[in-house]
Amino acid sequence: MSIFLYSMIALTALVRLFFFYKSIQNERKLKQLGAVEYTRELSNLIIVFHVIFYLFAYYEALNEYYTFDLWVGIGIVIYTFSIVVLLLITRELGVYWTVRLFKAQNQPISQHWLYKKFRHPNYFLNIIPELIGLSLIFKAGKTFAILFPIYMVLLGIRIFFEENLFKKEYKESYGKKKK
Repeated sequence: MSIFLYSMIALTALVRLFFFYKSIQNERKLKQLGAVEYTRELSNLIIVFHVIFYLFAYYEALNEYYTFDLWVGIGIVIYTFSIVVLLLITRELGVYWTVRLFKAQNQPISQHWLYKKFRHPNYFLNIIPELIGLSLIFKAGKTFAILFPIYMVLLGIRIFFEENLFKKEYKESYGKKKK
């Protein structure tokens, strides 16, 4: 196996572990602020599927003939884009960003341009491109074909719950389209 492949595995794993650690720190702070967690079981399932997706992608790369090609390069670009978006989102949301669904009393709605232009940028500009990029980097077509549709169903359920949670609290401003 090539140094490149092992480096990409290490890099992508460290990036994910960093953000998971950041989420845990924010969860602790939110609990201290009295925030309430919603859909814990769904969040746990999404976390497990995210980890499984990564592990299966790594497994495919390690057990197939692997070479760097155009698709790997495209995957790196897509994955990098998704992580840059994640950095923007975590910086913008601060303590309110977690991989779980928390709601704090008087939690502000982000006015960042990403949230004004895109509904749920964390899902549509981070998670989905992240998994697509990861699949291309590690040539994990089987992982993508089997796990991506399941992940999208879980993400759709999560978005449904999140929409309903925030619409109740912010019915005056949340969900209205700007003209």
